[in-house]
Amino acid sequence: MNKRGMFFGLYLVVITLILCGVVFMVRYQQGQDLPNELVSPVVVLDVVDGLSVFEMREVELIKESAKGVNFGSGDFDKEFRVNFLAAVKSDDKMKGFIFKNLTVEDRLTNEAPGFFDNVLYPEGLTSKDGNSLVFGRTEVGKKLSSRVPKANKNYFPVEFTFEFERMYEIRKVNGKVEVTVV
Repeated sequence: MNKRGMFFGLYLVVITLILCGVVFMVRYQQGQDLPNELVSPVVVLDVVDGLSVFEMREVELIKESAKGVNFGSGDFDKEFRVNFLAAVKSDDKMKGFIFKNLTVEDRLTNEAPGFFDNVLYPEGLTSKDGNSLVFGRTEVGKKLSSRVPKANKNYFPVEFTFEFERMYEIRKVNGKVEVTVV
C-alpha cells in the first residue's frame, strides 16, 4: 500500500488554511490603511420619514378643515382653503419640516410672508368639481449633503435634492370627508 496518498489530503487542508490566514491578514492590514469612508444614508431616510409624517398630518388637517365647510355651496373651496392654511401656519412641526433646507426651483428659500398662500399651496392648484375639491401642494424640495462624521479621513460628500409635490381629491360621502391622492 502507498502511504503517500494518505497524507496528501492532509497537506491540502493545511495549505488551504495557511492561504486563508494570509488572505485575512492582508484584508485586515488593508482595512487599517483604507483612507476612504462610506457616507451614511441616514440623512435621506430622515427626509423620507419626515415627509411621511408631514403628509399624514396634511391629510388630517385637510379632513379637519373640510368638516366645517358646506360642500357644494358657492364658496366652499375658498372657505376650505382659508381654514386649511390657518391650520398649517399654526402647526410648528409642519413648518419645521418644510423650512429646513427648503428649495423652490433649485433655490434655497427661507420662510417669507405669503409663502404658504402663494408658493406652497397656490390658489391655482385648488379647483372644485361638483361635490369634490381638488387641492394641491406645488413642487418644492430639499437640498441636503450627506457627510462622514470623521474629518481626518478622505471622503466624498454626497449632495442630493429631494423634490416632492402632492394633489388630493376631497369628497364628502355619507357625511364623512374622504381624501384620496390624485
